[in-house]
Amino acid sequence: MGKQTRKCLRGGATGVERNTANSRRHKARRIEGPRLGRMETASVSCRLANSMPQYIALLRGINLGKRRIKMDALRVLFEELKFAAVATFIASGNVLFASKTTAERKLAALIQAHLAKSLGYEVGPFLRTRAEMATVAAFRPFAARELENPANTVHAGFLREPLSAAQTRELLACRTGVDEFHIASREFYWLCRIKSHESKVWASAAMKAVKLPTTTMRNLTTVRKLAAQFPATEA
Repeated sequence: MGKQTRKCLRGGATGVERNTANSRRHKARRIEGPRLGRMETASVSCRLANSMPQYIALLRGINLGKRRIKMDALRVLFEELKFAAVATFIASGNVLFASKTTAERKLAALIQAHLAKSLGYEVGPFLRTRAEMATVAAFRPFAARELENPANTVHAGFLREPLSAAQTRELLACRTGVDEFHIASREFYWLCRIKSHESKVWASAAMKAVKLPTTTMRNLTTVRKLAAQFPATEA
């Protein structure tokens, strides 16, 4: 990803660095025209992208088992949908993009259909705006001592719709000696005091009884890095 693209994605200002060295003034004068043309085009593209709603697509069921795709190829698939300022963050299926469309369900359906057609398998997208992701990253769902304990892990589970009151009660009741849950809006948070793959909570009868809707999970550390690299407001 080039320097100009990174500035655009972060919502930062763009401009042309002028060469002021006396010994290079003449050379700079000769190349300034075409160089400005390229830079101004990129700057206009950035301004257009920054004026659109900016989303983060959290993809479920990608880069697991045989379902592998390079991030460059994934980026191209999103660009084929005419999205702007497309970028990926690590290989777990996190795609940033800008779109004129503000209807989240329509966007999610469009992405899901295009990925299924292109990849040959279903990939579930969960959309959040940058502001929503910043809220998740800043949220502290458990006591400080739990969050700061290096032996613990915290995951955020992303939903398309908030859980019902009954599902909320039942999920909270799945608490064990090593697992704890917190629900807020369209996310739930899972604190695990052992290695997450060693937890048996997800196979428990109580958890199965909750009948959670389809969700995708991210480690809270990943969420915070994602929100920090692509903030909701201009720097």
